[in-house]
Amino acid sequence: MIYCNIIATKYKAGTYIWDTSANKSAMLPMLNLIDYDLSVSTPYFTRDKNSATVPSKNGLSLISTPDRHLCVFGTETTIGTSSTYDPMLIRFSNQEDITDFVITADNTAGSQRLSDGTEIRAAVRSKGQIVVLTDTSAHSMQFIGPPYTFGFQQLGRQCGCVGQHAAVDVDGVVYWMGAAGGFLAFDGAVKTLPCPVEDYVFDNARLVPEIYAAVNSDFNEVSWFYPTASSDEINRVVIYNYLENVCSTILLSYFLLCIDLGVVWCSVFLGLNALLDDMIPANFFI
Repeated sequence: MIYCNIIATKYKAGTYIWDTSANKSAMLPMLNLIDYDLSVSTPYFTRDKNSATVPSKNGLSLISTPDRHLCVFGTETTIGTSSTYDPMLIRFSNQEDITDFVITADNTAGSQRLSDGTEIRAAVRSKGQIVVLTDTSAHSMQFIGPPYTFGFQQLGRQCGCVGQHAAVDVDGVVYWMGAAGGFLAFDGAVKTLPCPVEDYVFDNARLVPEIYAAVNSDFNEVSWFYPTASSDEINRVVIYNYLENVCSTILLSYFLLCIDLGVVWCSVFLGLNALLDDMIPANFFI
């Protein structure tokens, strides 16, 4: 049997691991990477074992593949000092070592500060790169090997993302909802998507971090679930068909929860936010 570990970051807080090799016989809690210690027996816990090598306050996290670096987006300039949190700083761990972010001449850990924007809002694995979106711009983060490990390039300006869950990749094309309105995509160049219902959506939308993007590959659609101005819960969805270049919007009396391997229909009796919160808290990035 193959066990796959789960990494999750609580927004502007710690990064955690659920080690399935330790949890295969018991439902043990997720561990903060600061306490994660493979040198001891399960559940691999030693208090503050990695407090000098793992940032304690991060915005988002992502594993870069296939090179296997843990990347955090928005993090501390001084590891272990939460007051030095910089929302535009990226750090990546040593290769194959998710508990070592300290930069030395002998490892592949590193950092890069982006310059266009005030905070990193989203990061999406795409074809051969990670597309990083701030509140005002788009950037490419690409593994290039030693000595720099990753190369960075700005892809566009005035094309920020509304929130951490509002961007997705479909076959090497990244789609996102704009921080200042509109829908955008990167397919080698940043472009604005044609959407006749754009004014209808953004004239009555609350642009909040809880906006979720989802992919329905069976119907070639990207959907954004969002709350209207008078709603405390997600109650509308706008759908973009990327083959036909058409947009539509509907009120949620039911919704599509889109996952990579299929489509699940769910009735909304308790409200979409409550249902999503049961699965993935909005302030976690997995």
